[in-house]
Amino acid sequence: MADIADATTRVLAGEAGCALAYDNAAALGVGGYTSGMGPLLGYWIEHGRLSASPAVEAVLRNHLAHNRDRMDKLAGTGRQVVENLSKAGVTTTIFKGMHTAFVYFPEPGIRPSADNDIFISQNEMPAADGV
Repeated sequence: MADIADATTRVLAGEAGCALAYDNAAALGVGGYTSGMGPLLGYWIEHGRLSASPAVEAVLRNHLAHNRDRMDKLAGTGRQVVENLSKAGVTTTIFKGMHTAFVYFPEPGIRPSADNDIFISQNEMPAADGV
């Protein structure tokens, strides 16, 4: 985790030639997963902003690939839910992970997220429950 934090600090500061020094792919895979940083580290590797041993790079690229798939599925589900609620006249607001993934990250697959957060006003809950 210290190596992930150090590398992240250096990349965000704009330092060139940043590398993860720790080369235990299994340990960095767990650290990347539990911290939620794996997809971002994989993205930086993909775009040449970070390097690591080949085994570590493979694990972090895998984190990115899996999170891209997850975000595609979550976004698709979210779109369908919002569309169905809209057809029933329910106004929704998407916030937190799905919103920030599309607005503040270079691509949604970098933002770790496990669900869709949708705000529905209390007075529209009966219609939403029907959907």
